[in-house]
Amino acid sequence: KVLAELKAGNLSARLPHGKLDELAPLVTSFNHMADEVERLVESLRRSDQSRRQLLQDLAHDLRTPLASLKTFLETLEGAGDRVPTEKRQEIMRLCLGEVEYFSNLVEDLLFLANITEPKYAKSVERVDLKDELESQLTVLRAQHSGLKIELGVEGESEPIVMGSQRLITRLLRNALMNASSFAQSSLRVRVCSFADRCEIRFDDDGPGFSERALQEFGSKKASREISGDTNQKRISVGIGSVIMREIANLHGGTLAAENRKDESGQIQGARVTITLARS
Repeated sequence: KVLAELKAGNLSARLPHGKLDELAPLVTSFNHMADEVERLVESLRRSDQSRRQLLQDLAHDLRTPLASLKTFLETLEGAGDRVPTEKRQEIMRLCLGEVEYFSNLVEDLLFLANITEPKYAKSVERVDLKDELESQLTVLRAQHSGLKIELGVEGESEPIVMGSQRLITRLLRNALMNASSFAQSSLRVRVCSFADRCEIRFDDDGPGFSERALQEFGSKKASREISGDTNQKRISVGIGSVIMREIANLHGGTLAAENRKDESGQIQGARVTITLARS
């Protein structure tokens, strides 16, 4: 009867515990197995629902750049040599920008698909967060020479975690790229070591998060957006923070975003906090 219930889709069906001591261990083992099956199926349902929603959002996002690209190319094809050289160069620049957007989006989606597969198993390596951050910050300082960047390490033990060095490097790079793109003059990174976890805080002095951005951080944005100053525009579709959240979860950690405020409640900048389990 219980097997028939499970086959029909009632995953909460369980064998009753009776008075037959000989069958008690078997009943207990069967029910434990059924618990695991129910949890796995529910997890897959949530994952499938999230993926469907993500695909719907992405399909909506892609309409605008595809329409723009089509219009640009039709203009070049239809007007031909009548398009002034300066205008032609501007159109080509816009086309290349949209193609780069597509390329980055595909790369992020493939990466996200790999790390969210149920069979994915992260490698277990000894990762020194201080060394990883110093390496990333060397590159960042060269790219943002006018930005004051500080790194501080606190705690009685070394900030070392076990996990995939490749994934953790991607996690830290995403956080630093995000913070540096909004920082106006300074970026502070703090690593704190605790007995069971390591915590990394990224503080910038930019405009901070909007209420909508705080709600959507770590999940897919409703639509793509352009951010950054007039010299460095950046098109974001919201996949970066999703990747960060997945990597943190995979390493037994969390991802959080908030605004730093002064005593009067004025926003002083944004803060992104990543925690990673030590083992």
